[in-house]
Amino acid sequence: MSRAAGKARTAGSEGGPSQQCDGPTRLSVNLVSDHASSAVDWRLFLPESWDDTKNTGDALLTGAIQRRRAKADIPDSERHKEKWRLALDMLDEVRGDWELPGLPVVADAGYGDATGFREGLTERDLAYAVAVKGTTTAYPGDAVPERPPYSGQGRRMLDRVFAAGLRPYYPKTTTPQETNVRVSSG
Repeated sequence: MSRAAGKARTAGSEGGPSQQCDGPTRLSVNLVSDHASSAVDWRLFLPESWDDTKNTGDALLTGAIQRRRAKADIPDSERHKEKWRLALDMLDEVRGDWELPGLPVVADAGYGDATGFREGLTERDLAYAVAVKGTTTAYPGDAVPERPPYSGQGRRMLDRVFAAGLRPYYPKTTTPQETNVRVSSG
């Protein structure tokens, strides 16, 4: 019985529950129209746990990974690479080597949440619509991080990002030495 290439516990593409992959994990670029769709390029995705070059500090683990790769006939040239990087490689191949047009790219949150993927699409001058998780933040291009002043109490606040020209109002806090108490008799 042989093992499937790339078999490992993985999260769903949109961060859903983890699942066991039964076969090779394949990524593809598809051309889609109103009438048909077809995969035009694909890559094998290997999880980091299948890359013996990532675990060189443990000879026993490295040996086990090498045996697993040999059983699944994984060539030495195939290594772990992030899915979004593989996707950009495929887009470059489809657009460059095959001279297909730079059509808009649509992707799920597994890719949309990767800043490097979105930046790569922008650098390639490709229009895109990608899903992102609800916790993903986005700021205008002129936004800069700013750390609110520390009041001296509690934990320090993390950097906040604001668009240029917009700053929050931080009220001055009073310290006990500045507090006046008036006592009246009566």
